[in-house]
Amino acid sequence: MLRANFTAPVDRIWYEGYSINLSIGQGQLAVTPLQLAVAYSALANGGTVVRPHVAKALIAPGGGPVRQLSFPPRAHYRLVDLSTIDQGLFNAAHSGTSAAVFGKYPIPVAGKTGTAQVGNGSDNSWYASWAPAANPKVVVVVLIEHGGFGADSAAPAAKEIYNAFFHLRAH
Repeated sequence: MLRANFTAPVDRIWYEGYSINLSIGQGQLAVTPLQLAVAYSALANGGTVVRPHVAKALIAPGGGPVRQLSFPPRAHYRLVDLSTIDQGLFNAAHSGTSAAVFGKYPIPVAGKTGTAQVGNGSDNSWYASWAPAANPKVVVVVLIEHGGFGADSAAPAAKEIYNAFFHLRAH
């Protein structure tokens, strides 16, 4: 990323502190909501990197399927200590940063808030998650630009998406 974005040699130096910042989602990290959703889906399904898509079939004018569409995985990785990651994301949703939103939610969620600092205005609010935690059916990633803390804006928005997906009334 440094080579792609910076031309001056001094700007292309990687300092140890950059790695520390990346570990908490700060500094040089750049990710889109779709990229984060693909990463979380790989965590949720045990290491298969899915190919994002918005359709399952081509439909004829009369409504019947013309052809089912297939989207083979892009890769499969052996993830080490995945149970620790799963437990950490479950704990974050139930006794951590988003416990006020998902602590008593009827569907167990595994997820993490995020607050991305921006140069001007309020911070960006993130929430990345999947549910049900132990048997994932859906990944939800929310980014609300200038929404403030992840637990204040993005996590409640994710909850609304889960309510709709699981056909639940507002909780």
